[in-house]
Amino acid sequence: MKILKIITLAFFLIAFYSFSQSNDLSITGEWDLVQIDINGEYEQTGEIWRFSDDNTCIISDGLIQNANNAYVYQINDQSCNSSSTSQNPNIKYLRIENNDSNESLRCYQIVNIRSYNNRKYLSLYAFGDKQSFVLREK
Repeated sequence: MKILKIITLAFFLIAFYSFSQSNDLSITGEWDLVQIDINGEYEQTGEIWRFSDDNTCIISDGLIQNANNAYVYQINDQSCNSSSTSQNPNIKYLRIENNDSNESLRCYQIVNIRSYNNRKYLSLYAFGDKQSFVLREK
């Protein structure tokens, strides 16, 4: 089982790094949270992330009808694990916070935003997780 996970992760990394890197950090729109199966195919999880121009983010759980959670998001170079800014200008972070406070609920390093077959893929890494996850633009 462990070998299967390693092979899947290796395939994922090879596939993502072989696509063309996009310099566009615009994530406005609807994105499906997807998982990559053993054959490298993308499977929708039912979770949808909606990013708006006014920096609001709604995360919908496709399993529970009307289970929407509204947040505020920002993309910047402030590290998730400290208040310092990244020394590398190419590293960006996505912070998701409560609407009514500045408390950061989630913080992800943006691994990359890539275009493939006329669709954008956003790969995010949450600190402490074993691997990144992928959002696919609708």
